[in-house]
Amino acid sequence: MRIPLKLLILLYFLSIPTFSQSQSEAPKENTANTMTYQETLNRLYIIRNNFEAYYNKYHYPIAFPEVKNFISRYEFPYKKIVDRHFNPPVPFESCLGQFQSSYMAKPSAEERESARRYQEMSNADCNRRNQVLALNKSEEIQQDAVQKEWRRSNCKNPDILALIDFYNFLQKNDKIYKSCLELQEPIDEVNFIRSIKIKIFDLIREPVIEFPKEFKNLTEEENRYVRAIYKISLELLTEYGNFESYYESLPVIENPLYIKHDIIFEVIYPRERYNKIIYLYNDINNHKYSLLLDELHRGSERGNELNKDNKKLLTEIKLANNRIVNNKYISMNNKKQFNQLLLCLDNFSEKHLERISLAYYSGLFKKYGTSEYTPANKEGISKDFFEIVNLFNNNFYNSKLLELRLINRLQNCDMVRQLPYEEVSFKKIIKNSCVLNERYGNDCESYEK
Repeated sequence: MRIPLKLLILLYFLSIPTFSQSQSEAPKENTANTMTYQETLNRLYIIRNNFEAYYNKYHYPIAFPEVKNFISRYEFPYKKIVDRHFNPPVPFESCLGQFQSSYMAKPSAEERESARRYQEMSNADCNRRNQVLALNKSEEIQQDAVQKEWRRSNCKNPDILALIDFYNFLQKNDKIYKSCLELQEPIDEVNFIRSIKIKIFDLIREPVIEFPKEFKNLTEEENRYVRAIYKISLELLTEYGNFESYYESLPVIENPLYIKHDIIFEVIYPRERYNKIIYLYNDINNHKYSLLLDELHRGSERGNELNKDNKKLLTEIKLANNRIVNNKYISMNNKKQFNQLLLCLDNFSEKHLERISLAYYSGLFKKYGTSEYTPANKEGISKDFFEIVNLFNNNFYNSKLLELRLINRLQNCDMVRQLPYEEVSFKKIIKNSCVLNERYGNDCESYEK
């Protein structure tokens, strides 16, 4: 049974002692450290179940690095979620163990000890098998990286080599170069070219950002879920897609789960369409939750260290913007908006930069600050390949999605810049989190002093 991502994380959160519990358990000999620990726990206790609702309501690009100290064991980084989409996960065994129940009403101490030892041995064997699986997977990845150039040198067909290089540029997957050793006959090459073109077109097509509001073949409840799927997908693309975490996971392409809305058509007719729609809805929701979680605890503690991180990011943003200005595919209007956004970020006060994170904006600049794609060697490559690359460059740098992303970040930056920095102080964040959930009200009183 698949356990929802939010449930896993929240189950771990529930194991963290509450503020009142930590008060009784904290060391009494070090009052200053105790108070700091209690305050951190109290902050987390208030915001841990509300951070998604908080961001969705206020859209403040806050940094909350304390979170990573408490959820690292059950964290689901966005990169791993994206990787699982392209690469099936290693089939690890569950080592939780099944204790053997005794038919005796009262097993003896010796029988209980024997069962315990048996269980320990079973778990140890299971863990060893999983370690072997993980090691084999790691070695396979390393081998693909090491042998990439040698395999690449075996691609004698310039069209095939160009397509493989381009596919690797899009998806960053070195195992594709194994194909250079496997194509023995002319028919193999023809079939491979057809199949890799289909994969490439699937990755580079322009995202669908308009969607029917109603499907006649679906029930009203199914249609509600479908509308929610589209709404969340659009939000992920136009807002969350500007985050540094999104860029690091998908530097060139968009997440296929958010742009392949025709998947809805695939789940209309099967008998279990309702379950498939629910699964897709939950999957996209988990993506949103994880992406925000990754971004939320980036960087250093708020204050001078976070300010330094932001200044470094701002330098990277300016370099990316210089490349954007020189990109022949990006429209003049979009370039003008990039410059406006950069000016807005550059005008944040020092106090703002001690409380918010520019990583909520930097992914947009870095993604479109990449140079347009050109093949390493143009000799012998057919005209068809250059048409594919030109299609990618047009869809990537000159799309409606880019316009929506720019509008989203411009509006957000303008909102934050005009707010007094006190509005994005942690005291204010705590207060607003309490408003979202009244049962935390008593814990918020100390922040009013």
